[in-house]
Amino acid sequence: MNRDETLALWGQGRDAWNAWADTVLAERLAMETDGRWLLERGMFGETQPGNDATRDWLVQTATTFSSEDVASEFEDGAADFSGIVFPGVTSFKRAVFLGDVDFDRARFAAEAWFDNAEFAGDVSFERVTFTGDVGFSGASFAADASFEKADVQAAVWFTKAVFSDDADFGRATFIGYVSAIEIAFCADADFHGASFAGGADFSRATLTGDADFSRATFAGTAAFTSAAFQSDASFDATVFEAGTSFNGSAFAGDASFDKADFRQSANFADAVFSADTSFEKVTVSGDASFERTTFAGDTSFEKASFTANAVFAGAAFNGDASFEKTAFAIDPGLAEATFAGDVQRG
Repeated sequence: MNRDETLALWGQGRDAWNAWADTVLAERLAMETDGRWLLERGMFGETQPGNDATRDWLVQTATTFSSEDVASEFEDGAADFSGIVFPGVTSFKRAVFLGDVDFDRARFAAEAWFDNAEFAGDVSFERVTFTGDVGFSGASFAADASFEKADVQAAVWFTKAVFSDDADFGRATFIGYVSAIEIAFCADADFHGASFAGGADFSRATLTGDADFSRATFAGTAAFTSAAFQSDASFDATVFEAGTSFNGSAFAGDASFDKADFRQSANFADAVFSADTSFEKVTVSGDASFERTTFAGDTSFEKASFTANAVFAGAAFNGDASFEKTAFAIDPGLAEATFAGDVQRG
């Protein structure tokens, strides 16, 4: 449906919209059952219809609330999409939401695009379900934004998105790839207990407020390369199941990785910790690099365990450093690091 058709159906109300969504989803189920439903992969891996019946269904169920060509404005009080079912590809590209926005428990059965959308009020996507790919690249959130317990079952892009107030992704689930490259969190960012099943890329992210990734799980590669943490950062009890990079990252506030579990490599080369840093009881099962890492405040690796190679060549400890009861399977070469404060070992 084009923009006018989509907004006309939406204007009939929630019940009419969901009745239509239920009908077309039932039609798709019937097509899947009798073999008329056919999707194929294109040259670049994109999904495309394999026959006319599938193509017709996709065209009829695609909804355009706003697009790159024609942007839509939603007045305050006109953006309650809670519990709405979106059966086909959905576009809110460049949409301007002038008030609060509610997508709580909404279900997107196909791709959903919010690229370059502007959210002026509070935004809630709590317990939303995204079945297909979803994009928020370039989107701006001027007030509080919550994705708490969101269920994202495919890839999601937050590339260069800006969150001006608190952002809550607590206990959200991400099944596919997550792109948060150059994302900007201007206040607190909460990913406490979030689950990342695919790769997650926060390279060159800016986190101005407190960043909480405690008890999160990264099953795929996790990249925080050149990320800037400008306040306190917590990765306490976080599980990294694949290779992890904080190469060149900067931590302006206290940083804590207590009881974090790195099950493969952990790269902190060229990172800068400007305040106190704690890696107490951390476990690193793969190679660990702290080459040329700067620790400006007090640093603790007490009771940490490194079961593969750990390298500290060129690291600078400008405050006190503790390696009490730290276990290294291979000599880490601490003699190649510099220590300006007291050092505790044993």
